[in-house]
Amino acid sequence: LTNEEAVIREGVDYLKILCWTFLLFAVSNSLVLSLRAVETAFIGALISVVTMFSNIGLNYCLIFGHLGMPAMGIRGAAIATLVSRVIELIIVLVYVLFFDKKLKLRLKDIFGWDMTYLKDYFHAALPQIGSGAAWGFAQAAQSAILGRMGETAIAANSIASVVFSVVVIISNATSSSANVVIGKTVGSGRHDLVRAYTKTLQVIFIVSGLVSGAILFLLKGRAVGLYGVSPATEDMAIKFLTVLSVTIIGTSYEHPVAGGIVSGGGNPKYAFVTDALFMWVLVLPLSAIAAFLLDAPPLIVFCCLKCDQILKIIPHAIYGNSFKWIRTLTREKKEIPDTNP
Repeated sequence: LTNEEAVIREGVDYLKILCWTFLLFAVSNSLVLSLRAVETAFIGALISVVTMFSNIGLNYCLIFGHLGMPAMGIRGAAIATLVSRVIELIIVLVYVLFFDKKLKLRLKDIFGWDMTYLKDYFHAALPQIGSGAAWGFAQAAQSAILGRMGETAIAANSIASVVFSVVVIISNATSSSANVVIGKTVGSGRHDLVRAYTKTLQVIFIVSGLVSGAILFLLKGRAVGLYGVSPATEDMAIKFLTVLSVTIIGTSYEHPVAGGIVSGGGNPKYAFVTDALFMWVLVLPLSAIAAFLLDAPPLIVFCCLKCDQILKIIPHAIYGNSFKWIRTLTREKKEIPDTNP
């Protein structure tokens, strides 16, 4: 991702510890999303708040060596994340096993194996796995493009990404909510309500995008000012956030429509196809040409990397309002094998 030796060394130290968090997150996140799917959303919010404060506190202590703890730098940041993931898993396991009344899971259910819905699961999940994989590789490719443009671009992109991730929580929340609402409505056979819900949700997406963009634009200077970076890095990070304050309007609409409404309505393939086409056919080639052939400045390259967030509004608005994506993925009761003895 970068040819800066100092950055590579720090990244390796960080990932050696961080890699252990992914197994923990796979279990905890699956359980949190399962609870959210049956409209138990507060546990996810509780976990987010607890892990956020634990992560911030541990970062403060372990990076800089406060409160009698050793100053471990970037390794301390990785340890803070690992401990936060452990706390997250403990909270959700305790809730699911001892307090939840909807999923009614036992420990053997969580770590057991049931083939009943395996085909159903892969039918719905593979496109989303593919979409996530395509997005993940694309993000790595984007980082590699900016990483070849020097330490200033790397640092500015890192700062902008962190600030953006805080504000884009609104978009992610509306997407998850739309997924549950539309999925439940379609699954219950109330197709008459799907159209009304879809139109109302789209208005919410647009409003949330405008609010998110305004927040990001107004707070960009103060947010970047929290980092002790060089004037050049600070200036570039502010410019990146200015771009993001515009593109977040598109993000707040296109992501919830494709990943929330359309996927929740039974067509997860659409998001996979559109994301892959826009990212790998348009965004990455255009950005690579701008960076390596035209020798464009980092700001122009950054604009190229984010242009799909605006462009995807057009196909998503057309397909989202066509209602051709409605699919019933739930089974009739008579189709479900009786697994009781």
